[in-house]
Amino acid sequence: MISLRRLKIKGFRAYTETREFSFNSPMVLLLGENHRGKSSTLNAIEWCLFGKECMGKGTGIRERINWEVPNRNMKPPGVSVILELEDEKKRRYVIWRTLSPRGRGRSLEEKLRVTLPEGSSVEGEEAKEKLTQLVKLSFRDFLTIVYQHQEAIRAVLTQEPRDRNDAIDRLLGLSDYRNILTGIEAARLEKEQREIGASFDGFAEKVEVALRTQRSDLRDRVERAAKKGVKKIQLNEREALKIAKDAKNQLLQFAHQIGLVLPDISPPEGWKGLSQFQTLLEAEIKRFRSEIPEVKRQQDLFRERSKIMELREGYRREKERGDDIRQRFQDFLREKGSDKVLDGKIKEIIEEIDSQEKKLKKVNARAALIRDAIEYLSCGVRSSQDRCPLCGNTAPDLAKHLKEEWEKRVGNEVHKFQKQIEDLRINLRELKDLSEEYGRLKEKLKSAEETLKEINRKIAQAVGREITERDDPYVLVNKKLDSIDKELKKLEDAVRSRQGILDGIAHLLDQIEAIVDILNGEQKMRIVEEIQVSPEYRRMEELKDEFAILLDDIDKIKQAVSEISHEEARQKVGAAEKVIDNYFREIASNPWVSNIEFSVSVDSRTARNHYEFRDQNGQDLTPILSQGDLNAMALSIFLGMATSRAVKESFGFVMLDDPSQSLGSGHKEKLIEVLDEVLKDRMVVLSSMDKELQDLVFSKITGAKKKYVFSNWTPEEGPQIREE
Repeated sequence: MISLRRLKIKGFRAYTETREFSFNSPMVLLLGENHRGKSSTLNAIEWCLFGKECMGKGTGIRERINWEVPNRNMKPPGVSVILELEDEKKRRYVIWRTLSPRGRGRSLEEKLRVTLPEGSSVEGEEAKEKLTQLVKLSFRDFLTIVYQHQEAIRAVLTQEPRDRNDAIDRLLGLSDYRNILTGIEAARLEKEQREIGASFDGFAEKVEVALRTQRSDLRDRVERAAKKGVKKIQLNEREALKIAKDAKNQLLQFAHQIGLVLPDISPPEGWKGLSQFQTLLEAEIKRFRSEIPEVKRQQDLFRERSKIMELREGYRREKERGDDIRQRFQDFLREKGSDKVLDGKIKEIIEEIDSQEKKLKKVNARAALIRDAIEYLSCGVRSSQDRCPLCGNTAPDLAKHLKEEWEKRVGNEVHKFQKQIEDLRINLRELKDLSEEYGRLKEKLKSAEETLKEINRKIAQAVGREITERDDPYVLVNKKLDSIDKELKKLEDAVRSRQGILDGIAHLLDQIEAIVDILNGEQKMRIVEEIQVSPEYRRMEELKDEFAILLDDIDKIKQAVSEISHEEARQKVGAAEKVIDNYFREIASNPWVSNIEFSVSVDSRTARNHYEFRDQNGQDLTPILSQGDLNAMALSIFLGMATSRAVKESFGFVMLDDPSQSLGSGHKEKLIEVLDEVLKDRMVVLSSMDKELQDLVFSKITGAKKKYVFSNWTPEEGPQIREE
């Protein structure tokens, strides 16, 4: 497959100054608002590959009519696009396409140069042929499986069957056939006889180029088959069917060995049914890999191991926590005493406080009498004897004497009792705090013991035995883990052996795929060869000038072209139908649709391809689809063709230009999931101005991403681009 590596642009459409891009990540993003140069970047890639083929009416894209390649602000105009490609063998090719004034005239001359991996270069017609052999696809096919162009997508959204058929033909790369049929119908034969002759010559040249391309492609397929162990004598239908039968028998024998049931999948009678047969067997191999008894036992043991390791960690953690609490509790008992000791001390202090308060109360009662006496004497009353009732001495000024004696004796005594009571109350609060702390520690210790007891119960259940106080749960858990690890080791060898058998069967399917690819290539080459040797083709060569005689032959060619178009459409639709169905249902998430049948038939009146999309009930699908669903359908066809087996050997990248138009938030999220799948086989170059889509890319896409941000485009300098 061909992959992008580097792009260098100057003077092409939105660009003036030279800009360079590298494609060294699975996803490359071109982000920015409209009219910033994103589409010009994608256009530069296709123009470098196809030149004039991607311009004008022949493209089927309206906006390509009168399409201007040179930037208008460059005087004189000059365009240079350099594209570096790499094939599956890591060989580098450099494509350089330029457009510049021819001499002093106003006309522009296009030149092409191709530098080959060994360093030599070819130009002109030789370069065109080399590029055709390298690319292998026409521009129409490029739009089908590589470049998602919005106009091609919009055309599929129409409800008119004729327009939709034409658009799908373009998506499938079959529009050349449709154009030939349209040209035959619309031609005014008398006046356009010479043009038909010229068309025939061009058609003959295309046939010759296609034949050379098919031969080159067939050689590559044979080389790839040899790498898969397919011998030359096996490159035929008989050997392919023989390998298919062998693969089926081996898988059936494997199913019997492990006690599983293989559905009745019979090898086809012809090679064209091998792709479907291969898909069915691959699905069964995938199912068997997950349903192997040893694999299931492994999964059960891993879950059990994880649970037991969690229990072990919980036991260790809770054991440490319980030991810490127990140590603190023991330290408390040793330093502060038990609850009984603390309660005794509290009781003693309460009694002491009560005793001191009683003494204080007595002192306060005597103090009240003395205060009354002092107040009485202070009122001027004289006692018959100025004798102090406190000290017994005679006092000339008894009131003053009593006051001094009160302050000296009673005041000191009251202060003493109050101080003792306050100290006792402080001690009481401290003891109560210690008592509360004792309660908290005791409760924590109880909780820790209960938690550890519950963990021990779970451990006992896990190890399958009762755990007593004489057991060490941690050691029992470790022994159980050792037992599980030993069983896993034994299972590992058994699983490896089982998977090895399935790998061998899968290798046979790879060989079938390689042979089918070669048979497909041979059939395509025979179709082209049959055109060259057909009586109608030779007759046209002989009788181009006898137009009237050739009219009958033209009808036959029309039929041949119709048959070729239908056969190629049938093959492409068949190869991509399941992928398209999966992608559409994943992106659209329409509850009305559980299955899509994408079929192709021949319109008996026009001989053109007629496409139908039907639901699981066989009813026409398009009337129930919203605009977003229709856009999802077109994207699914494009991505399905890009990743199907029929085209997997072409390009290693896809380019999407603003794919989120008409898509809702749900559609966008599902589209990103599909693109994440596409990234497994293809590089994705995505251009978008949609901020919601950009956020989904960075949050959902698992592959590495490179971002180029486009901003502030000016006619003189082109876009400003920064790499992130």
